[in-house]
Amino acid sequence: MIDRHLGRVAFLVAGCFFMENLDGTIVVTAIPSISHAIGASNAATGLIISSYLITLAVLIPLSGWMSARYGARRVFMAAIVTFTLASLGCAL
Repeated sequence: MIDRHLGRVAFLVAGCFFMENLDGTIVVTAIPSISHAIGASNAATGLIISSYLITLAVLIPLSGWMSARYGARRVFMAAIVTFTLASLGCAL
């Protein structure tokens, strides 16, 4: 029973890491389209990548602190919900 549960958790965590890497790849790939859509240069929209990486650099240590304070499961589920809602918002 415990082994099946750990397998599911490992699969969920691996899926989240995949989505994080995919998200970063999508941002880099979408820069020319975003630049064209808003009428800005590729260099100017390169700030999107910088903003994304700075956000990751801040939120990763913060999530460790929040996990210690509120529990890893609660913080992980909140992160998944936030990521999903933000992705839906970007898609719209």
